[in-house]
Amino acid sequence: MTTTTSLTGERASVTPEHLLVFTHGMPAAKPVPTTPLVFIDTETTSLHHNCRIWEVAMIARHYDQDQPNPGSYTEQTMQLFIDIDVSHADPYALQLGGYWDRHPAGRRQSRHVTAPGGVPSPSDLEQPVSEGRAARLVAGWTHGAHLVAVNPSFDAERLGQMLRRHGLFPGWSHHLLDVLAVASGHLRLPPPWRSDDLAAALGVTPAGADRHTALGDARWAARIYDAVYGAPTQHDDTTGALEARP
Repeated sequence: MTTTTSLTGERASVTPEHLLVFTHGMPAAKPVPTTPLVFIDTETTSLHHNCRIWEVAMIARHYDQDQPNPGSYTEQTMQLFIDIDVSHADPYALQLGGYWDRHPAGRRQSRHVTAPGGVPSPSDLEQPVSEGRAARLVAGWTHGAHLVAVNPSFDAERLGQMLRRHGLFPGWSHHLLDVLAVASGHLRLPPPWRSDDLAAALGVTPAGADRHTALGDARWAARIYDAVYGAPTQHDDTTGALEARP
């Protein structure tokens, strides 16, 4: 352990974990991110590099840097179904993500096939957002933020492609945070490993029926993150899951 002195004369110790702790008569607060975090997940038409996103969910977390609640945060949640061409999609990818059960266009098509002439439900009449609208929302929500996900490189690459198709540039940090890499380091478990096993070792149960949905997996990533770093106090939660304007 080494000791340094700040410009204000406060003495600080640097622990082996590189945590700078200033000592001035009060317990040191746990450090929190100084930039927003966006827990994110997508459901796509395949695993191919040029696949299209048909669902995206974002949980934007903004930490309170000021007293009297250092470390508390506000969260906003948004879930979007996107209107895209799925004629060349991988059928397994659509099935795994629940496209036929959850996406408005998928529900309309599957119910028409299985129950022709049936009365549509209110959910059948929902309209997904255009890809351009989704791109603008993602660009705004993620600008200046760190993306946090299970395998965020997959989502970031395809989200970046979506933004560029509509004349936008990805403004999120190039430092992507993979919660599985964080968890394996925290647990000192070398690869190979399974995501479910890493989460279970941290006491995080699988997302259950919400697994392989964008919002369910984004929430799962947030729970793994909080299991490693410790969950601060949440003091606001705004959900925008009903965003459905074209």
